Amino acid sequence: AAAAERAAKTLAQRQGGGPPTSSGSTGVSVGDATNPLLPGSASHPSSSAPSQAAGTNSEFAKMSSRIGHGIHGTSQKLEKLTALAKRSSMFDDPAREIAELSAVIKSDITALNTAIAELQNHAARVSATKQGSDHSVTVVDTLKTRLMGATKSFKEVLTMRQENVKAQSERRKMFSNESKVPNRPNPFARPRGPDGKMVGGGAGGAAGNFPRLADGGMGSA
Repeated sequence: AAAAERAAKTLAQRQGGGPPTSSGSTGVSVGDATNPLLPGSASHPSSSAPSQAAGTNSEFAKMSSRIGHGIHGTSQKLEKLTALAKRSSMFDDPAREIAELSAVIKSDITALNTAIAELQNHAARVSATKQGSDHSVTVVDTLKTRLMGATKSFKEVLTMRQENVKAQSERRKMFSNESKVPNRPNPFARPRGPDGKMVGGGAGGAAGNFPRLADGGMGSA
């Protein structure tokens, strides 16, 4: 029993790391609250830096996430606008809906460009390390590329819409010209003389083109 007790004490001393380290030693004791290397030290002048950095990163993440969602929403509106612009029917042309949706998308793109510029400025102000700066640049560049793609698609849709409107206008003109019948003389009208009076009332006139009816008319037996 005595041997077991001595073995237990020896194991406890080894696990505990031996006697406490003196204040003049280079070792760091867990209870040393004055050590500036410890996060919880009261004498550490930048003890709140990790929390500030975390808050900064969180704000950057929120801003970039909002912009990403905004670009996604604009892309969905572009898909709807593309479907509307592809309609080529003259009798079901959604001109008003296309105009309204185009105005909304244009406003979205302007707002997103401004938001990306603010995000880039925010990242330049708060990036404390090269790694953090590189990450911010990558995120901003990705958002810029996505927005540039949406802007390009928007311009292509507007160009397609202009071409469709032009084609519709040309078809309307063609149908309008075909519907106009040239003024042809009426073969059944009696001619008029220089004085404007009817002439040729006899057999040589327009009435002469029809066979005469019997005296009793069509109802005679």
